Amino acid sequence: ELRDGEAQIVSEAVAQQLRSKGFTVDQLLSFWRQRSWEGKLLKTTKTEEVVRTIVIPETAARQCSYLDVMPGNKNTPNTFVSHWWGSSFYNDAICMIEHATGLRGEAVREFLESQSQDDIYSALNVPAALRENYCTYWMCIFAVNQHKTLCGDCRGCRQGADWEPGRYVANPCQGCRKMKRLPCSCGSRKYPADHPCSEVNKFPQVLGGMDRTLVALDPALLALKRLWCMCEVGFAAGLSHDIVCFIPESLEPHFLVNKSHFQLVSVNRCAASFPEEKKLLLECIGKGGSQKDFDDLLSNILLPEVQREIARIASEQRGYLTSDLSKAMRFKQTKIKMLAPSGIVSTAPEEIWSSHKPQVLTRW
Repeated sequence: ELRDGEAQIVSEAVAQQLRSKGFTVDQLLSFWRQRSWEGKLLKTTKTEEVVRTIVIPETAARQCSYLDVMPGNKNTPNTFVSHWWGSSFYNDAICMIEHATGLRGEAVREFLESQSQDDIYSALNVPAALRENYCTYWMCIFAVNQHKTLCGDCRGCRQGADWEPGRYVANPCQGCRKMKRLPCSCGSRKYPADHPCSEVNKFPQVLGGMDRTLVALDPALLALKRLWCMCEVGFAAGLSHDIVCFIPESLEPHFLVNKSHFQLVSVNRCAASFPEEKKLLLECIGKGGSQKDFDDLLSNILLPEVQREIARIASEQRGYLTSDLSKAMRFKQTKIKMLAPSGIVSTAPEEIWSSHKPQVLTRW
């Protein structure tokens, strides 16, 4: 048990340590390439899977955050990354590379996937300062100690109780008999959200140590319906952060058709992984004003950014479509020209066009 004065000192110490856990673009690139080579990371691997299959197992022995074991050590972050665990980690990585380098499209993919890091830096004329602290990022999956917050837990069964280590280790859960979301062998105690040692209630202090927020979106824009993401953006706005949004590579077609009609949902309708988290976050919002004021703040900040990104994606995909149509027509003309001397056209024009439709449609 801690006295009030001691609790405040401990809470501030935990927050200070947490906001020091950033990583560089070099570290991100190395992580992606190494884990891809090992087969642990695919372009479709969700961020939550990264936590389950890489972060938690590789930190279980020390019961620490991933930044405590990540090659390259901790770096002071200057950019907070707001993202959704249900999106692919590849999407998050693409957004960070776009933000750091200003590159787009194929150049970003080449930068991320190149096996020769020095060569790709030179070829793309990336500033030398980028290798150090030009852009350093804070991301919850790497900075937060998952062993003190989520691993081995079953909140529906535990209901805030302090389990014995064996109950955290057991999988499936000894109560509901369901497989756990994030199983782990550490058996570590979990701090409640209002405890001075808790890290999940320190995000406002973490944001206070930075001046930029990157909102990493997904092709379905589902991150904008997650309460954690919306709260992070709202708190960042209250701290006068420079807030930017990035959408990686593609977007679901209906956003391109109705891009001028895109609207955010109210925070009250946003989803959270756990009911108690939603209640806590909405209470935090209520302390600063009404939910309507918070909704208006988010709309003023995010709508212009998201609409800019939608317009950019639409423009790029129109370019892809035009390029593919030109290729299809050149192929068709070449095919007919090659066969014309004999008077026989073995492939009808509509069949030639049909053979190219999948290539065009996959971009939309």
